Amino acid sequence: MKHSDWREATGTSPPVCPRCVRLGQEITALRRELEQLRQDNQKLRQDNQHLKESLAAAQRSGKRQAAPFSRGTRKQSPKKPGRKKGHPGAQREKPDRVDRTLEAPPLESCPDCGGALEDTQPEENYETDLPETSEPVNTRFVFARGWCPRCQKWVFSRHPEQSSTAIGAAVCHVGPRARALAADLKCRLGLPFRKVQGLLKDLYRIEVTAGALVQSNHRLAKRALATEEAMKQALAGEEQIVGADETGWRVASESHWLWVVCSERFTIYEITSHRIAKIVREILGEGFEGFLVRDGWSSYDAQLSYRMVRCLRHLQRNAEDLEDELELQAAAETVALFIWWIDGVFDLKKQHRRAETSAERYQAQAQEMIEWLDEFIAQEKDPSMACVSDFAAKLEAIRHQIVPILEHPEIPATNNHSERQIRPAVLHRKISAGNKTAKGAKTLGRLASLAVSCRQNRVNFADVVQRILTRAPDQPVVFWETTDPSPS
Repeated sequence: MKHSDWREATGTSPPVCPRCVRLGQEITALRRELEQLRQDNQKLRQDNQHLKESLAAAQRSGKRQAAPFSRGTRKQSPKKPGRKKGHPGAQREKPDRVDRTLEAPPLESCPDCGGALEDTQPEENYETDLPETSEPVNTRFVFARGWCPRCQKWVFSRHPEQSSTAIGAAVCHVGPRARALAADLKCRLGLPFRKVQGLLKDLYRIEVTAGALVQSNHRLAKRALATEEAMKQALAGEEQIVGADETGWRVASESHWLWVVCSERFTIYEITSHRIAKIVREILGEGFEGFLVRDGWSSYDAQLSYRMVRCLRHLQRNAEDLEDELELQAAAETVALFIWWIDGVFDLKKQHRRAETSAERYQAQAQEMIEWLDEFIAQEKDPSMACVSDFAAKLEAIRHQIVPILEHPEIPATNNHSERQIRPAVLHRKISAGNKTAKGAKTLGRLASLAVSCRQNRVNFADVVQRILTRAPDQPVVFWETTDPSPS
């Protein structure tokens, strides 16, 4: 019987079939699922198209010569070049010594129209330039040689400025200043040995082969071992804030890693075949008592027991990526609050660095920000925002690496210093693509550490190299102290 006939005969609605109700509910659920699948399919199509376009752009850029150095789309509002507004001006100071004075012809009339001049006054300026000729200095050392029956070897007398007692085929060699310049150009600035060879020949008229420069750096690195060990001891024992970072490297076409461990006075480079943070412990030792500023690489937590602080800039980027992935508006807004909190930490640090706030005010604001962080971590878990709860749990696990940044004003909020110190090595890698041998990698790390640390301490690298070459191999050159206690 039809539904209409049933209603006319009985005056009531026909009885509902349970099976029909169940089938109707299943059809409704399937329609919803079908609609959701259509929406997901549309989104996947859009993502697929976007990935295809990105892949095509990457393949096109890889074929362009400037692709490795391309920065992509230019910013709409790039930062204005030059120093910030309000920065004091800078100019060259007058030289302490004037080697020659040249006078211009007298000014008797206007050079443009030939008219008579009035109020003629003398003026002067100064130029500092390279010498017209750079002739090398050839030094002849006269010294004695004698056989020691007790030691069973030849021994030599030595002048304080003499860097080598080699005789025979090596009786003529390059001096310490030229060797220091070659090491600096190669290990700090990244010039290939062939170009270093050409520069020494063209500017200083020193004839030397690229192979000889390679051997010179190897020998210099061997003599600098004691100085590097003294630098590591000073870094671990005297510095309270030390940063660490790592980047990819190649040795003999195999994957390696270049590590940097640095402070405001020292920079140590190490090239290893692994990315395990135990190399940091080998550099700083077990007794390091300062703070290690690092990024989010998990190996630091697994290998080191130091007091560590996490780079907030890396943490902020992680939060921004999470915010972009979240589809639920409430969850994205919650993560945005944490991003806003990190910006507040940066502002507080900037105010302290510029002396715009008192110590008491800083501590009060820092305590308020710590309390906000604890409230964010302890927020009630919402099943609909599982990603936010997981993120809060990760923050709770690393809370002890975040709070010291606020408690100690001197601790930086980022590991920018480590990244800046590793940047010259990245430029070196772009030019040389790494090292051909493990010995070359060890030499590069040691001499680059020495050259960069000399610049940090405002010490002439060539003078340090000369002191290294004129001392016994086991005597370090403590160039970072005003008075070097090591004997000459």
